[in-house]
Amino acid sequence: MQLRFPTFISIFVFAIIRLAVTSSQRLLELMNRETEIDENVNGIKKSIEGEIKFENVSFTYPESKKPVLKNITFKIQPGQTVALVGTTGSGKTTLTKLISRLYDVNEGKILIDIINIRDYALESLRSQISFIEQDIFLFSDTIFNNISFGRTSSLEEIVQVAIEAQADNFISQFPKQ
Repeated sequence: MQLRFPTFISIFVFAIIRLAVTSSQRLLELMNRETEIDENVNGIKKSIEGEIKFENVSFTYPESKKPVLKNITFKIQPGQTVALVGTTGSGKTTLTKLISRLYDVNEGKILIDIINIRDYALESLRSQISFIEQDIFLFSDTIFNNISFGRTSSLEEIVQVAIEAQADNFISQFPKQ
């Protein structure tokens, strides 16, 4: 009877460890996977003004046969506010991911400041584009660290980002801001 509880706990811990090992192997597999997107390290590295133009863009996810976007054409001027409205699965998030080249279009082209996004150095392009996912996740950390996640930032940069995201009023309500 005295060995019953330690045996049960040992079996439970072993199962948890096995699950953690399997999960970490899958995570490492995904993290080490080579991307098919050309990083274009010698590409254009300039500040983006903000004009975005989609010209007959079509896109199908690699694991699918049905296109998510088909012959999409529109133009957004710098500083213009645009709302993407549609049903679930209509391609709103896909549009934003295409702009930052998380995926490349199958047909057509996307231009930023009249330059094809494939001609930009990927690091330069992505460092100037941000979007907020539908599933918002905040770390149990400071507001500063949540906003600057993944990059080194100064306080001035974080304040500016908070203002641009219209989160400054919300943040100013906290005792330590």
